[in-house]
Amino acid sequence: MLKYILLLFFCRRKRSEGKETKVDMEMRNLKLYMENMSILQENEKLRKKASLLHEENIALMTEFQKKFSKFDRVSTKETPHLPTTKLTK
Repeated sequence: MLKYILLLFFCRRKRSEGKETKVDMEMRNLKLYMENMSILQENEKLRKKASLLHEENIALMTEFQKKFSKFDRVSTKETPHLPTTKLTK
C-alpha cells in the first residue's frame, strides 16, 4: 500500500497520447483499491447494524408474545367457546 502511495506522489509521468503508462495504471489501481476498502468497511458497519437490529427485533417479538399470551389465557378462561356450526348450502 505504501508503495502505491509513494508512486502517486513522486513518480508521476506524463501520459503519452492515447496510452496509459505503468504509473497511470498503478494510480488507477490504487484509487480502485482504496474505493473497494471503503466499500468493504461500510459493508461491515451495515452488517453489524443489521445484526443488532435483528437481535432487537427478536427481543421485541418475544416481549410482545409474552404480553399477548397472557391475554389469550385470560380471555379463553373468562369467555366460553361458542359452538361451531357448519354452513351448508
